[in-house]
Amino acid sequence: ARYATALDGFERMVKQTGQNDDIFFGLAGTLTGMGTAHAAAAKMSPAARTSECRQAVVFYDRSLNIFSEIQRRGALVAQDQEMFHRAQEGRAACEKIIADRGGTLALKEHGEGRVDLEN
Repeated sequence: ARYATALDGFERMVKQTGQNDDIFFGLAGTLTGMGTAHAAAAKMSPAARTSECRQAVVFYDRSLNIFSEIQRRGALVAQDQEMFHRAQEGRAACEKIIADRGGTLALKEHGEGRVDLEN
C-alpha cells in the first residue's frame, strides 16, 4: 500500500510540475520498489510465480524508462546508480523466471530489497 500511495503522489507531481529530476527519481524508485514487491510475492507463491514476475517486469520497465531518460540527460548521479542497477537486476531475474515458464527456479532475496535467482 505504501508504494501505491507513493506512486499516485509522484505521478500527480509529474503531471503538475513537468520535468523535475528529483520527482522523476522518486517515481522511478517507487516503481522499482513495486517491481521488487511483486518479485518477492513471486517467491512466496509458487502458483503465482510467473504472473507476479510478469507484473514485476511491468514496473521495472517503467522505472528503467525513467532512469534511462534521466541518464540520457546526464542527470543520473552516482548515488542514484544503485537504484537503477537494482531495477535492471530485478527485471533480469524475473525475465529468467518467465522464460522458464513454470518458474521452477526460485527467487532469492538479498539485502536492500534485491532479488536474484536461486537454483
